[in-house]
Amino acid sequence: MALAGPDGVAPDRFAIKLNVLLVVVLLDCLCGGFADHLWDPSHLNLNIVLFVVPILLHLLMLLIFFLLVGHTFLLKYGLLLEMWSEFKGVFIFSFLRFCVLLGARVPRFVAALHGW
Repeated sequence: MALAGPDGVAPDRFAIKLNVLLVVVLLDCLCGGFADHLWDPSHLNLNIVLFVVPILLHLLMLLIFFLLVGHTFLLKYGLLLEMWSEFKGVFIFSFLRFCVLLGARVPRFVAALHGW
């Protein structure tokens, strides 16, 4: 494992975080693809998994984002308002994506539970 450079960033750890983020995005795509086709009441256990896992993956993506920017100047010196102004679009789109995720999954999950 490479040592951290003068700015405190270890390249190997950064690469691991990026690879984990890539895997999480691919898993999210898989969950989204299967959830569109397997939401009838006969797949109840799979519906529960495909309801919970994308929510957890979304939250994990946000956590990995914060881990990636953890060694930036803005977070190192506590400049959170400046970070908000720089990454406002990321936060807003992440919140909107989460709302769309819940808006798409909750009705299907309720329909699968009640057998509609």
